[in-house]
Amino acid sequence: MANIKDDITIYDYIIIGGGTSGAVAARRLAEGKDHYNVCVIEAGPSHEGIDNSRMPGGLPALFQEGALDWGYNMVPQKGCNNRVIAASQGRVLGGCSAINGTVFTRGVKADYDRIADMGNPGWSWNDMLPHFKASETFHPAECHQADLSAHGTNGPLHTEPHPLMPISQKILDSFIDQDFEYKPDMFVQGEFEGLLCSHYAIKCSYQASLGVGHVVRTIHNGLYVLSNQGS
Repeated sequence: MANIKDDITIYDYIIIGGGTSGAVAARRLAEGKDHYNVCVIEAGPSHEGIDNSRMPGGLPALFQEGALDWGYNMVPQKGCNNRVIAASQGRVLGGCSAINGTVFTRGVKADYDRIADMGNPGWSWNDMLPHFKASETFHPAECHQADLSAHGTNGPLHTEPHPLMPISQKILDSFIDQDFEYKPDMFVQGEFEGLLCSHYAIKCSYQASLGVGHVVRTIHNGLYVLSNQGS
């Protein structure tokens, strides 16, 4: 745990923001070979006890509650008849991964390759894919045609596909009937054109937001999490 000297707690690193990136950085520091003492400070509340954060169907209720979102809005959008659209950003331990309906996706292959082409070695899709896989434990399902070569098997984030509702299956079938290409694992393969069924960051029907999967599991290794319980 943290060093205490003259009643002052001393940490090797203090991370401001316990969102998706902050949670991962904190865990990697705390579990590394140097066993750093890390403090994570989050403006929002802990994820504990927020049931709607752990259920895909609870997503609408999260936005009605308001307290878990910073409440940002976009500027008026010309392509949307100048409507002002909400730009949701999580204000809770786990950040946006705690208010995204548990959906799990990866970035687009072309974007990572473009970053590498701009003079950033190590950021291409092929360079990043081993790290993506290392973060995931994929649970296959009979209803899903998975590309197992694109999935991980021993990471902290448990993911799995779920069967479609009957109406969703009919919609998917109608698109396929119109010759749209069905790519079941499109988002984990880095593609962005086609039809797919989303994966969810759930294990045993229980969401593993990064606040759950990365921060809390690491407390015993020298990580202290301070969230604003009064918010």
